[in-house]
Amino acid sequence: MEKDFDIPLGPVPIAHVNAVFASAAFKEGVIPEEPLGPVSQEDIDWAEETVSHGQKISPPPSPIAERYLKAAFKHYDFDMPVTEAQWQNFVLSKWYQMATNADPKVAKPALDSIAKSSAANLMVEKREISITSRSDEELNKELRDLFKALKDKTNERVIEGEAIRA
Repeated sequence: MEKDFDIPLGPVPIAHVNAVFASAAFKEGVIPEEPLGPVSQEDIDWAEETVSHGQKISPPPSPIAERYLKAAFKHYDFDMPVTEAQWQNFVLSKWYQMATNADPKVAKPALDSIAKSSAANLMVEKREISITSRSDEELNKELRDLFKALKDKTNERVIEGEAIRA
């Protein structure tokens, strides 16, 4: 369980806010959540009915039911990336979260993906094409040999006739 931070009580309200913001627990992001508590069947039925209608059609039967509904939909409370840059940021942030995982089976593929991404640009795929060049003299000699071979073909049989399409 996370350690709670103290809210100081004093005569000036702004002093409370400043003290809370100065708290080491607050700076570390240790903000306690309300305990969910035992959820009754009536609370579950109300939450399921609210979900099926897509909106609250009746007030919650208890504060626990309201917290149960919020906890159930907490994972869906985000803005969907729309633009290409937002998607890139979303994917990179997820890869970064995976890369900081202690399990190397999770962290290694994430680091590889980050390295291959255009944002990090650490691994660039290159294709090398080798072109062998020959001198003009070699090409001229090869052409002369080919012409000579064509000229020396005197033993060819030529069949004359008409072609008819079927």
